[in-house]
Amino acid sequence: MPAISTTLINSNPQEISPEQWSDICMEVFNACVGLSPVDTGLFQSSWEMYWHSHDIIEIINPLEYASFLEDGWSSQASSGIIEPAIRQLPQIIRRYIGHKPRGAVTVEINVPEYIVK
Repeated sequence: MPAISTTLINSNPQEISPEQWSDICMEVFNACVGLSPVDTGLFQSSWEMYWHSHDIIEIINPLEYASFLEDGWSSQASSGIIEPAIRQLPQIIRRYIGHKPRGAVTVEINVPEYIVK
């Protein structure tokens, strides 16, 4: 099973500086880690964050069973991991800029479907 990922794009750099965006994305990353179910700790410790530019940051868990966990297969994370973390994004942004952004912030979530071969 492929990795799960989310790409966070600051399409509003006039309001959210690169430094703020980096801190905001780090909070989303930490939320993914904190929301991860723990058995051996492998899944929780496998989160990775990549800066494609100062406005585009990708958060990935590359483990082959990650999409199962995102689909709620664990009672510890029955609502998934990435989606609940992303739902925190508006509140996180408000803490950094003091209000709801007037422009867009784009979030792409990639959770592959399971395909039986």
